[in-house]
This record gives sequence, structure tokens and C-alpha cells, in this order.
Amino acid sequence: MQRFIATLLFLVLNGLLSNELATAQIQTASLQPGVSVERTLERGQSQSFGVNLEQDQFLQLVVDQRGIDVVVRAYSPAGKMLGEFDSPNGTEGPENVSLVSATAGVYRINVASLGEGQEVAPGRFEIRIL
Repeated sequence: MQRFIATLLFLVLNGLLSNELATAQIQTASLQPGVSVERTLERGQSQSFGVNLEQDQFLQLVVDQRGIDVVVRAYSPAGKMLGEFDSPNGTEGPENVSLVSATAGVYRINVASLGEGQEVAPGRFEIRIL
């Protein structure tokens, strides 16, 4: 009986966690061509964006840094990191990202502040597909 209850509890909790992860993925902002998104970013924070691509589609986007140094990471639909983009331009200027999709699906773009462990003032960034 205890094993049955433990198994039932495991299945219920596993289902709840799966739903939370799915909800978190839905809350990722979606990028669209021609639409800029501006956000505030603080030390240790990151923001994720989804881009729906077809197979062999070229993606070029830019993240304009405004008072904070960021690193941009691109991930495949399977979660594999495809690249890390960080120019030596400090807290102002563009971080350019280019990639060609290997498969169709939602690619994730993560923008994170650099300088963790240091005193980094909050700043803003704008991301847009070119």
C-alpha cells in the first residue's frame, strides 16, 4: 500500500513539474521580423526569446546594448547551444547573431548580463530580427 501511494505521489508531482516547465516555455517571448523588443537587465539576470524557423532558414538578429554588457547565446530546438556571441564593445553597441537552422522548430535566444560577481549596474537592451 505504501509503495502504491509513493508511486501515485511521484506520478502526480512529475505531472505538475512537467506542466510548470511547459508554462515556463510558453512565457518565453517570441521574436518576429520587424518588431523590436526592449528590456531591462540586471546583474545575474537573463532573458529568453523564441524564434520559429524552418529548416535551412537564415536568421540574423542584433542585440543593442544600452548601459550593460551582454552575451547572447543561441540554442537549437533540442536545447543544444549553437553559439555564443560577445563582441568587445563593452556596455554600448551591437551584438550581432547569425545562424542557419539545421531543423525546423523554435530556436531559443538567451541574452544574459556579463560580469557576474562584479558590481554591474542595470541597463537596457533592444533585440530585433534584421
